[in-house]
Amino acid sequence: MAARRFAERNPGSHSAAGAAAHATGVHDGDLARIQQAVAEFRLANRPLALAAALEDAASIGGSGYEEALSIVTACGAERVRARIEAVLRARGTVAPEPPAPAAPCLPQLSPAERRVAIEVGRGCTNIEVAEILFISKHTVDAHLRNIFSKLGVRRRAELAAVVARECGPTT
Repeated sequence: MAARRFAERNPGSHSAAGAAAHATGVHDGDLARIQQAVAEFRLANRPLALAAALEDAASIGGSGYEEALSIVTACGAERVRARIEAVLRARGTVAPEPPAPAAPCLPQLSPAERRVAIEVGRGCTNIEVAEILFISKHTVDAHLRNIFSKLGVRRRAELAAVVARECGPTT
């Protein structure tokens, strides 16, 4: 398996070890391997990979749906959240209701653009925003172009001022 070979060539990488264990566990239906992947993804600080492994562990008899749901909700992965909630409903487990959201600041922005704007308002660089939100730097650049256009700003400092005014303190 390619993931296993990659992990063998990169022995210090928890991400690679997690990916190899996850792929093997899913392929073989091996709960212990998927739980090993969960442990590796925790060490690698890979929340969405961790959520995927938790979801797969739960699907073959382990636990993990609730933690996976919490992670994907925090990351804003709406499609995955909806899928996990549907599984929980089908099992007769009530998915916890997220708190009713207050009216979002910067309503003219999409949720993804809003998250980028808030991080930029905190003073993060594009690379830092990409790392924090688990998106590519190019996606951050594209969101910023849209944000600047929608808000009618031309500089990051102007954006930070708008975020501070409309969203309150962000740190």
